[in-house]
Amino acid sequence: MSRFAGRTLDRVYFTFLLPATLLMDGQVVYPSWMVTGPLEAFKEWYLDFLRDPIMTGVSTENPTTRFMIPFFYLEMFFQLPCFVLGAIGLWKNDKRVWPLLMAYGASTTTTLLPVLQRLVFDTETSPPLTTFELTGLLSCYIPFLIIPLMMTIDLGFRITNHLGRGARKNV
Repeated sequence: MSRFAGRTLDRVYFTFLLPATLLMDGQVVYPSWMVTGPLEAFKEWYLDFLRDPIMTGVSTENPTTRFMIPFFYLEMFFQLPCFVLGAIGLWKNDKRVWPLLMAYGASTTTTLLPVLQRLVFDTETSPPLTTFELTGLLSCYIPFLIIPLMMTIDLGFRITNHLGRGARKNV
């Protein structure tokens, strides 16, 4: 059977989610000696360009964004391993990774909801985010909501159909 079972949707899931996790979000969790040079410069450029209140708050240890820190650990120690194992499983066309990827998608979608809520209803950023900054931030974050949500729904249907076929065979 072909890699990724010939499904374009499987390829979409893994095209750009991993770099964002490793290059940006991981910096919250990495030891300080790992966040140097180009990695640090990338974060500084991003924060200067879009003034992301979540990343800025977490980076400066602002008490109003402290609630987000566990989400970064969840991302690095649960979501990232699920993502990697899921990608390997899909590459090998192994259906056993479907529940794991469904859990990854649901977890990631849930993580993004408070982030988007904070961006859209932010009253603490001073001066307030400009339309350009808010649009830029939403365009960065919304794919990380939509793609995992699509993954959760798609894999839920795959699992349901697969179990349905198995149940019909046993009848």
